[in-house]
Amino acid sequence: MGDRIYCYPGTDVLINKYDIRDAETLNATEKFRTQLRYAQLQASPIKGDFDVAHIKAVHYHLFQDMYTWAGQFRTLNISKSTDFCRYPYIESYLTDVLDKLCRDNYLVGTSQELFAKKLAFYFAEINAVHPYREGNGRCQRAFMMLLAKVAGYDINFDAMTEAQMTEASIYSWKNDESKFVEMFIPNIVPISKGEQMAYAMNILSTKNRVLKNLVGN
Repeated sequence: MGDRIYCYPGTDVLINKYDIRDAETLNATEKFRTQLRYAQLQASPIKGDFDVAHIKAVHYHLFQDMYTWAGQFRTLNISKSTDFCRYPYIESYLTDVLDKLCRDNYLVGTSQELFAKKLAFYFAEINAVHPYREGNGRCQRAFMMLLAKVAGYDINFDAMTEAQMTEASIYSWKNDESKFVEMFIPNIVPISKGEQMAYAMNILSTKNRVLKNLVGN
């Protein structure tokens, strides 16, 4: 049975803007709308500096058609095979992770293998937070797709299966990101310096230190 905050009473169907009460219909509608929004994101990236505000903006963009709480962190605790970050600590924990990513220069200048390893670490950390009531995986992949572009890579999440993602997530809960690395490496392709620069200029704020360094190079 669903929760009393986000679901229609007596059901596990999320309250949505279309007032769809059937789970299967809701899932199909959500998939269709978020795929359209993801395509928009690929064509016109959301500006931001890979901080908390940025990941909220990505989630809002993807789910704005579906839920009034798009872009807002959940206000209850959730779990699957294990408990995710308790909701009062989501913002502080996620801030710490994304601050580390900033200090890591958004992985710019890393080799393909090192990029895969570092991306696996941040993917696992954000996954452990699971900041939203719904759409965590899709938001995470979109966020990491933008990050990859700034770092100088294309990453093909479409080539990764749900079973692979689930297995990698389970391993990561044991502080083992190897399954993420194995999944990422064959699906990462370097992009040209010109394409990287164009994406960085479209995504990062003009005062961003990493962007300034890229332009300087």
